[in-house]
Amino acid sequence: MAKSNSKVDGRTRRDSDKEQRWREAIAEQQRGGESVRAFCLRHQLHETSFYYWRREIGLRDREVQAKRKAQPALAPVVLIDEPVYDSVTENSSSIEIVLDNGTIVRVPSGSTREQLGTVLTALEQSRC
Repeated sequence: MAKSNSKVDGRTRRDSDKEQRWREAIAEQQRGGESVRAFCLRHQLHETSFYYWRREIGLRDREVQAKRKAQPALAPVVLIDEPVYDSVTENSSSIEIVLDNGTIVRVPSGSTREQLGTVLTALEQSRC
């Protein structure tokens, strides 16, 4: 097996089928407990390619995990058709955000800076 990347319009494109075959081979070797050298000999694989792909797949997986961690967590949103007035709502201070389409977002007092940031990020992303 050779490198999975090819150039298209000057950009590198990944070969997902090749990556999947290497993922399966690496997982099989790890499950079996056989040495990399013995596994590669038995399956007629280049040992250097095996090590390349094991490293490359690890890097790709860490990259995906880092992107997932970087995405903001969404806070739960409750939509209310009509305004609710009670003693708690009237006496508490909150931030009210009125969107162009008439939607009102109320951020209750006591919310953390991070929670407000999450709400604002979600609103910004929904505009795209």
